[in-house]
Amino acid sequence: MGFSDETSLGGEGTGFPETRWSAIVRARETDSPDRADALRDLCAAYWKPIYAYFRSARRIGNEDAKDMTQDFVLELVEGGLLGRFRPERGSFRSYLRGALRLFLLERHREGTARKRGGGRRVLSIENDDTLRVDDLSVDPSRSPEEAFDHQWAISLLDQALADLAADLRAAGKDVPFEVFRRYDLEAPPEGPPTYAQLADEFGIKPPEVGNYLTACRRRLRERVIARIREYAASEAEVTEELIRHFL
Repeated sequence: MGFSDETSLGGEGTGFPETRWSAIVRARETDSPDRADALRDLCAAYWKPIYAYFRSARRIGNEDAKDMTQDFVLELVEGGLLGRFRPERGSFRSYLRGALRLFLLERHREGTARKRGGGRRVLSIENDDTLRVDDLSVDPSRSPEEAFDHQWAISLLDQALADLAADLRAAGKDVPFEVFRRYDLEAPPEGPPTYAQLADEFGIKPPEVGNYLTACRRRLRERVIARIREYAASEAEVTEELIRHFL
């Protein structure tokens, strides 16, 4: 889904918000009381792009890619990966891609791939989730880095959609989200339902359908920006990521 109808980030621009960037910083500090929660959030946000990277590299199979994802995340959680990250050298996402490349090279050189099911499990990885990643991100024409970036954008959009749904339902606005879901998210190949069809289905007037769609698209864009801010180190990086992946 594009967001090219509006390019201004908006907001006051008076300082960077408390975000997952702060969680990255806390996760590097072994004495932080928030470290466990911060690491859990990071792992939940990044395991699918990590899996997509491994799945796209050297024809690594599904089960081996899952095992390597577990191993890499374990290194992220308990090893020195986070401690070596320096934001002045580039974005966290770029750093993570580089760390994945080195991890894969070392694994190949040492020949120490763990036997299936023999390693520790720090993530709950469901087959349905990995199959969806395979369908959306694993493409022979894509490099592992491209697969990582593609799945990162998909995961971020999924998270933003979940945020939007939760926000609207908490506000008692289920109908606007359902109209948005039916028209923008789940339209059949032959095209979305008409405004008149949706108005009849939900007991509203056709102009309200357009209003709901406009409002939901705007709020989704806000949620995407908020999610980008959760790992970006600056507003310039937020703008760059928005343009690269969502415009």
